[in-house]
Amino acid sequence: MSGRSRDHIERGNIDLSTLKVRILDEADEMLRMGFVDDVELILGKVKDLSKFQTLLFSATLLSWVKGISSRFLKPDKKTVDLVGNEKMKASTNVSVFGGYTFIFTEAKEAASGLAEALPGARALHGGIQEGQREVTLAGFRSGKYMTLVATNVAARGLDTNDVQLIIQCEPPLDVEDYIHRSGRTGRAGYSGVAFMLYDPRSVIPAFKSVAEELLNTSGLSAVDLLSKALAKAAGYTEIKKRSLLSSMENHVTVLLEAGKPIYSPS
Repeated sequence: MSGRSRDHIERGNIDLSTLKVRILDEADEMLRMGFVDDVELILGKVKDLSKFQTLLFSATLLSWVKGISSRFLKPDKKTVDLVGNEKMKASTNVSVFGGYTFIFTEAKEAASGLAEALPGARALHGGIQEGQREVTLAGFRSGKYMTLVATNVAARGLDTNDVQLIIQCEPPLDVEDYIHRSGRTGRAGYSGVAFMLYDPRSVIPAFKSVAEELLNTSGLSAVDLLSKALAKAAGYTEIKKRSLLSSMENHVTVLLEAGKPIYSPS
C-alpha cells in the first residue's frame, strides 16, 4: 500500500537510487481512497525522470490524474487512450449477463464453498437432502436465487428454460457430462452462453485411463499412437494426390514420352 511505502521512505529503509521502472496502477482509485498525499510524496522522491520509466494507468482521466501525469511523467510522454470521446464505450464492448446462472464444479465441497462466497447463490449437490434441493430449485425458478452452484446432480433432467449463463469451473471427467451441463442453457428458444475454465494441465488425468487402454489393446507402439494422434489433431490422416505442377488436390501430373519430336502449332 502507498501508506506503508511512504513510511519506509521516510524512515530511510528504501533506496530509490537504482530505480528503473515505477508503475502507478488505477490512479483514479488512489484518489478515491484518499491516497493523494502518499502518492505525490512517493512520486516526488525521484527528481531525475530521465533515469527510469514511469507507467500510469487509470480507468478515468480525472483532473488529479492529469495533474500528476504532467508533473511526474516525462514531457515527451506517450498517451494511449482506449476510450476517446465515447463516454459509453464499455457498454458497446462488454456483454453483461444479468439472468439465471449455473456454475458447475466437480466436488461437492467446492460447490458449497463457492455458493457461500457468492452473494445470492445457493449450492445444489448430492450431499444436500432431497427436500432442501427441491426448496433451492423452487427458489431458483421463482427468481429468489439467480445463481446455482452445482455438481452433476443438476446437469441432467432439470428443466429450467431461461438459464442464460453456464460456467464450468473445470472440465468434467466425461464428455457426456460436458454436453448435459452446457445443455442447461439455450433451451426452448432462449439464447445462452457456456464457458469452461481450465488449466491445460488439469485435463491430462481425464485422458490417462483411455491412453493406457489404447497402449494395452491397440498393438501399436507409443510412438505410433502419438503419431496418429498428432496427424488427427492436424487434420492430415491421409495422403491426398496432388499435381506436381499446381499442387491441387486430386490432380495428377502426366509425363508423356514420344518416339519422335512433337511440334506445337505456332
